[in-house]
Amino acid sequence: SDVCSSDLADVAPRLVHGDFRNGNLMVDLAHDALVGVLDWELAHLGDPMADLGWLGVNAWRFGQPQRPVGGFADWPDLFDGYRAAGGMVDETRVRWWQLLGTLRWGVICESMGHAWLSGAEPLLEKAAIGRRASETEIDLLELLLPRP
Repeated sequence: SDVCSSDLADVAPRLVHGDFRNGNLMVDLAHDALVGVLDWELAHLGDPMADLGWLGVNAWRFGQPQRPVGGFADWPDLFDGYRAAGGMVDETRVRWWQLLGTLRWGVICESMGHAWLSGAEPLLEKAAIGRRASETEIDLLELLLPRP
C-alpha cells in the first residue's frame, strides 16, 4: 500500500541526519567500513527512513543510475546492512521519502538558480546547481511512472 501522511504521523521520532548521502560519508575502503558522517546541521527528530530515502535520490548517484543507493549499492544491500546494525526498515516509507527527497532537491536547485538569475547570489555554483532543476523532473516521472 502507499504511504500517506497519517502513516507517517504514527512513526516514533528518531535522530535523522537530514543530508545523509555519499558526499557526507567518510568511508575506509581498505576495510570496507563507514567511519564517519559529516555535516550534521540539518539533524532533527523525525522518521529515520527519510535518511535512507535521501540516499536514494538520483542526484547522489553521480553517473551510476543503475546503483540506486548513492551510486554505489542496491536497495537490498542497504536494507540488509541497516537491519544487521539493529534498525528496522519500512521499504514503502523509504520509497516515499525518496520521492519527496527528489522533489526537495528540485526545489533546492530551482531556488539556487533563482538566486543566481536575480543577482542575489552571483556565484557560478548557484548557476551550475540551478540548471539541474530540470533533471529532477525526469527523476520524479521515473519514480511515479517507472518504465517497464
